[in-house]
Amino acid sequence: MTEDKGAVHEKVNILLVDDQPGKLLTYEAILGELGENLIRAASAREALECLLHTDVAVMLVDVCMPELDGFELAAMIRQHPRFQRTAIILVSAVLRSDVDLLKGYERGAMDYVAVPIVPEILRAKVAVFVDLYRKTRRLERWNQDLEQRVAERTAELEATAARLRSNEEGLRVALGALRDADRRKDEFLAILAHELRNPLAPVTTAVEIMRHPGADAARLDWCRDVIARQIGNLTRLVDDLLDVSRITQGKIELRLEPLDLAAIVKGALEISQPLIGARRHRLEVSVPDEPVVVEGDAVRLTQIVANLLNNAAKYQEDDGHIAVDIERHGDEAVVRVRDRGVGLAPEVLPRIFEPFMQVGESQHRSNGGLGLGLSLVRSLVELHGGRVSAHSDGAGRGTEMVVCLPMRAVSTLRAGEGRRTPPDPAGALRAS
Repeated sequence: MTEDKGAVHEKVNILLVDDQPGKLLTYEAILGELGENLIRAASAREALECLLHTDVAVMLVDVCMPELDGFELAAMIRQHPRFQRTAIILVSAVLRSDVDLLKGYERGAMDYVAVPIVPEILRAKVAVFVDLYRKTRRLERWNQDLEQRVAERTAELEATAARLRSNEEGLRVALGALRDADRRKDEFLAILAHELRNPLAPVTTAVEIMRHPGADAARLDWCRDVIARQIGNLTRLVDDLLDVSRITQGKIELRLEPLDLAAIVKGALEISQPLIGARRHRLEVSVPDEPVVVEGDAVRLTQIVANLLNNAAKYQEDDGHIAVDIERHGDEAVVRVRDRGVGLAPEVLPRIFEPFMQVGESQHRSNGGLGLGLSLVRSLVELHGGRVSAHSDGAGRGTEMVVCLPMRAVSTLRAGEGRRTPPDPAGALRAS
């Protein structure tokens, strides 16, 4: 980096502060040979006024002055960050002891000159501070120039990095997706193995009992019930796997027709009633007086609501509460399923509809399932042009699932569909 020749020879300001005009003339005579700008100040206040408007390199200050002495003036100057580079040289004919010197340095002076003044020494001292000031200013200009160049270069590098990030973003996302898929695959296989073993163990036990020659009719009936129930569990697991596979491959075909959501909820309640009744949950269903009509696949919409009801029944203690509401919001039909169960922690909410996601895995694993229910719900709702969301005030404070679907006009219902039989829990779903 080359030197700024103009900056090297630029005159700097030297402020001479003394209440005696004769001493100011003496300072000017001594320092005139330096070729710098010499400024007079007859008092500390005049010096402060000058500093407010002028950039000063060196100050020559008499210690003994009326109003503010040199010590007080130095201390005031040093309190202002603008004057940190100004060199202060104190001059005194009386206060010359080591204590006085220490006091001056503590107040911010950089040197101390005793009277009578030796001209060569004073010039040398001032010249050193002037040179230091000038070099400091030059370094500051160089630093500003360097910072500007660095900023420009940084901007160029950031633009290049942005282009590289844009090109690499797709690769990074794909790599992350592959890693996530591999992790989920391992988790899924572990869960699947666990879920398949659960039904097989009681089936094996039941078969062994049936083989026993002394088994009575009641015992055999119990064995057949166990086998039938566990086969139902296995069938449900396989059906979920097949549904996920079909949705992933785009092979789900919806049989669309105008449907009243009240009838859909009624069908879902019939499916979920055994589980709700077994857990002795109280069920409340609220539907509007007028039909809330959507265009959808009756089987799949019933599956959506049944999955939400099953989750609400599973993930709360016995004798719980489930509320189902059908509402209209503008052009949308809304189904809400609320429970007072385990709830969802804030960090779980964004991932609740991901495949193989288990609610409360460590504490509620006995509820079973592959973690596909809510993933199927989201996929099927989106196939119907709707959306689903989960809400919870936190762990242990219950959950609300909200399904929103596009509405159709009531006139699109076929003849006879307007006469509804809305779901009526009537206490029947609360097992005694």
